Amino acid sequence: MNKIKTAVATLALLATAGLTATPAQAAGKSEDAQICTSKLGFSGGSFYCGGAYGDGESPWPLQSGDWVDFVIGLDHAVWFRTTNHAEWISLGGYFTGKVTFSKKLNDLNFTINALGSDGKTTWSRDRTHKGFVTPWYVKG
Repeated sequence: MNKIKTAVATLALLATAGLTATPAQAAGKSEDAQICTSKLGFSGGSFYCGGAYGDGESPWPLQSGDWVDFVIGLDHAVWFRTTNHAEWISLGGYFTGKVTFSKKLNDLNFTINALGSDGKTTWSRDRTHKGFVTPWYVKG
């Protein structure tokens, strides 16, 4: 019984660690970029900037007055966080360029895009009022 309790406690700890991760915790290398931190008032976490990453941050305004900031973390995944949410959330993937937006319907319905690992293919993911509703896909 103690082994089960220990296993459950370990899983809970690992799950919590995943929720409080920052883009910098899975550090990798990118030859054409620098490492930056937020200039928009988002504290914690590092991400790529310079070269294809531009200034590194892709902010999205919300009607509430809050902002969502999208970056490419040091693990090359897309990460985001809002001004009213303290933790970074990973959307996964492996990207080599700044996050851009398309299908800008309103503050909750838009598509994010980023250049994939081959440096040629743009990958996209759709967001609605229900959250990110698609996996990463390549536009037809």
